[in-house]
Amino acid sequence: MRPSLSDTLMTIAFTVSERSTCSRRNNGAVIANARGVVLSTGYNGSLSGMEHCDHECDCMAVLGTGKIHESRCPAHPENGCTIAVHAEANAVYFAARNGVSTEGAIIYCTTEPCVKCAEAIVQSGIAECFYDLEYRSHAGIELLQAAGVIVTKK
Repeated sequence: MRPSLSDTLMTIAFTVSERSTCSRRNNGAVIANARGVVLSTGYNGSLSGMEHCDHECDCMAVLGTGKIHESRCPAHPENGCTIAVHAEANAVYFAARNGVSTEGAIIYCTTEPCVKCAEAIVQSGIAECFYDLEYRSHAGIELLQAAGVIVTKK
């Protein structure tokens, strides 16, 4: 059975996510026009030329106390990554850097966008967002919907 265009583009987003340079989580995004032509892709990872993210948590060794201090450990999985640029933002940045208009485009995200990525999506003129996996906060989706972006969970 032939997959839908939407399913095909989401599969591409998951394939792109495999390029992630963040050890914590792999995310991917694809921006396409209404006909399904891919305009840009992005995955989460550190800035170009910078070291890749390393989130091997070793709270007790890092802090030297013998007690777990997850709230202060920058690598602890519950604290999120503060190094990587998210996939959606990278897809928007790549399009902008290469002079590709995203006005009226559709973005396919492996994970629902965070608030900062939602801001980039709105400001870049993207009209529709598909996502597959849920994020720890739904504030990004709420922002997209408030801004009039059509949001669909796959």
